[in-house]
Amino acid sequence: MTKENNSKEIDLESYYFDERLENQINWYDKKSAFNKKRFYFFKATQIFCTSLIPVLVGLLLKEHWLLYLISFLSLVSVLCQSSLSLFKYQENWIQYRDTAESLQHEKYMYQTKTGTYDNDELDTFKTLVERSEALISSENVNWANMNLNYKGSENKNGKA
Repeated sequence: MTKENNSKEIDLESYYFDERLENQINWYDKKSAFNKKRFYFFKATQIFCTSLIPVLVGLLLKEHWLLYLISFLSLVSVLCQSSLSLFKYQENWIQYRDTAESLQHEKYMYQTKTGTYDNDELDTFKTLVERSEALISSENVNWANMNLNYKGSENKNGKA
């Protein structure tokens, strides 16, 4: 019976590592990379557009068609900043990266039986699950609060 219980524990541990922990680490890693790329794209585009505007204004006296280009660059710049504010790519990138790294840290500490997991009296697998799920839950609560704050600011401005 002890052998069977030990086998079930190993299966449960293996299942948790493969189906939950690795899955979450990969998800947060991919979402972090996606948000980082979007942030850099919009920020670089905005910097490019806004840095061209003063140069083109100086040439405006000779070439009047530049007024259309300046207007277009201004529009693109505003759209980039609006996208960055609305979708919060930088904040999401940092938050997802932090969660992925924290989960990875917990995994390594558990596998090497160091830190919190260097305790013979403690059910280390249970501790790993509790700490990992707390990290995931905390990130989900932060995400929900960020969206509630955004919706609350919309309602205060008279928009629904």
